[in-house]
Amino acid sequence: MRENKYFKSKFLTDAQLRAEVEKCEYCEEKPCREACPVDCSPADFIMAVKVGERSDFMRSATIIMGSNPLGGVCGAVCPDKHCMKACVHRTFDSAVNIPAVQASIIERAKALNAMPEFAKFPSNGKKVAILGAGPTGIGAAAMLAQKGFSVDLYDKNQKLGGMCNLIPDSRLPFEVLKSDIDFLMSLGNISFKKSKWSNALRKKYSAVLIATGLDEPFIPEIKNSDLTVDWIKYLKNTKKFSVKGKRVAIVGGGAVALDCAEVALKNKAQSVELFALENWSELPLTAKERLAIQEKNIIVSGRIRVTEILNKGKRIVGIKTIKVKLPHGKKFHPKNVSDVKGTEQIRPDIDFVIIAAGARPSAKISNEKGIFYAGDIVNGPTSVVEAVAAGKNIALEIDDYVFRRKTKSVKI
Repeated sequence: MRENKYFKSKFLTDAQLRAEVEKCEYCEEKPCREACPVDCSPADFIMAVKVGERSDFMRSATIIMGSNPLGGVCGAVCPDKHCMKACVHRTFDSAVNIPAVQASIIERAKALNAMPEFAKFPSNGKKVAILGAGPTGIGAAAMLAQKGFSVDLYDKNQKLGGMCNLIPDSRLPFEVLKSDIDFLMSLGNISFKKSKWSNALRKKYSAVLIATGLDEPFIPEIKNSDLTVDWIKYLKNTKKFSVKGKRVAIVGGGAVALDCAEVALKNKAQSVELFALENWSELPLTAKERLAIQEKNIIVSGRIRVTEILNKGKRIVGIKTIKVKLPHGKKFHPKNVSDVKGTEQIRPDIDFVIIAAGARPSAKISNEKGIFYAGDIVNGPTSVVEAVAAGKNIALEIDDYVFRRKTKSVKI
């Protein structure tokens, strides 16, 4: 098995993998498969690897990558709300750690030079453009290529992978994303255009998919917010924003806020504190992400709204906050919280602020014939695996449209 600098800390050991494999019941009904957005079957890929030979890892990796071109990525970052929630062991002791098993199988398959190679489908003579090379675009490109389409992926960024490129190395090692991208490009006639889309190119394609996702940061109403850095800019170019020795406030309590916190601490921030409208139990985080907050001593201040950035010229010298409340019996939503009068506070112990309160789509949805939309631009923020599934589903609709079929798209 080849050495991998990430192996010891980011993947299951042989003993851990064996324990998880032995725990699986291989249910006949396969509830884990039913719960997977991309229809990948953990029961099958775990059964395939049970003996542990090289050929077993190849067969298991084939099941994973055949359903999900970002199989390695999803193994690393999938939440516990899909397959793990459906695992029959969840209500008995604890669910099989399926994402970790998946990530470890793919890693071992690579180490054993046992990654699958899929046959390329003969060209059908049709060409599709995909705007946005994130998980949705990748899911669609993989499916379309396997149906014989030529696919051109356009993206304003210089790398395939979309927002996956912003996930910190602690959660998603670069090598994992790179190997999944390499697998995608091997599936057929897929090319990556490192340029912006022009409507003049429309006539070259049988159909166009808009999968640009939520690509513009949402900036809440905060006085002097122009002195802050949004999470997309920060994670794209962390070296540009020095936080060494600084006391960092992050506005937001979701996964991207945690990503910013982890990167800031890695870059020698003195302290990091999340300011969220949610309380701890409402934060949209997985159990693994909550554990990371505790292990890294990231402070979380819930039911707090940041109202103003205090400054001296262009230098941040603190923030103003106010407590918020959620009416009894109401489910959390930003629109449901209200300020608590008399709870204003000045925090002079902050000198760097990152806004990580979510994102919005820059593209507008139209009804133009031959133009399709999928992914977060349609569904709102979702997980990587859900975005890949959206891409696969829309690829079937595009195939139907191009060849004027009457079939309905299905979840695959």
